[in-house]
Amino acid sequence: MSEFVNGNDETYTNSSPEQSCRTEIMPKQIIELLDFLKEHECKDEYQAYEKFISDVPEEDKTKSIDTSFLSDIKDGRLKHFSDRSFEHIRLFNGEEKADDEIASSISGRLYICPSVENMQNLTKRIVDSHLLQGTDLICKIAKNMGRNDRIVIYLTGNFDEEVDLIREIQNDSPELFAECRKNKLWCDIDGLENVYYGEEPQNKASSYGEDRARIIGEIFALQKENIIDSNNEEDLKNAYRLECLKRHINPFNWGFYINDDKVSSAADDVLYGLSDVEFQQETEYKDSCKIVDDWIVNNDKNSNSWLGDNIPEYKGL
Repeated sequence: MSEFVNGNDETYTNSSPEQSCRTEIMPKQIIELLDFLKEHECKDEYQAYEKFISDVPEEDKTKSIDTSFLSDIKDGRLKHFSDRSFEHIRLFNGEEKADDEIASSISGRLYICPSVENMQNLTKRIVDSHLLQGTDLICKIAKNMGRNDRIVIYLTGNFDEEVDLIREIQNDSPELFAECRKNKLWCDIDGLENVYYGEEPQNKASSYGEDRARIIGEIFALQKENIIDSNNEEDLKNAYRLECLKRHINPFNWGFYINDDKVSSAADDVLYGLSDVEFQQETEYKDSCKIVDDWIVNNDKNSNSWLGDNIPEYKGL
């Protein structure tokens, strides 16, 4: 049974991901993400994802790992197969599931970016622990060390059980988590270092990382075009909230999606209901931000009721 204290001194037992991964991005953090894209000379939102995911030491980018060690685990429950970038791991303690059944059952992902040296041993420990505990494992490991999503565990069961299992490994073998890295877009988990969370997008055409990279990428583009002033905290916060809502991201909890098309549509209308010329006008941009901002403020973000039916109707400015 999980019990730990988060940053607000609240203790959770059998915590939900929403409770243990509650993270609101502050303007200072947004600026750090924008500075990262500027430092890496990012050209547009589409390039942003590649920049974030390839944030690893230069010497790692030429390295790869041999995944044949998985074949040494002699247990009929374990299956694995390769594609160009990943080795996919399937471990079913009961009846095997088809790909479409797996996809529909995924609620989120755990991300770990161990050092190149620890990749094989940590992966083996994760597999061994699932075999020993009799729990399913849907996982992929990167073969190319030029990326930081090196171990991705798909959550198809109980969030707490999976987190507890990883925490056990970390407590027993902390050296396997030494020098772990973090993709700047991942969501922290309270009480567990070096392991991160991302909710599974409803739209399977995109990914957790792509959605969030494009949010920061679009704000970066607005900054470059002098449409927003990133030194103005209110301006930056409003732009961030709008871009989050457009992409179904919860602006108060970076790891999570909003299951409400009306919210996304409202934000889209506010931002893109304007012509290009109108959009360039500072006062109209800020007024459009205020429509959504006022609505967010008037809903209770802490009780999950802020995504109600009171969606702002955009009627032009």
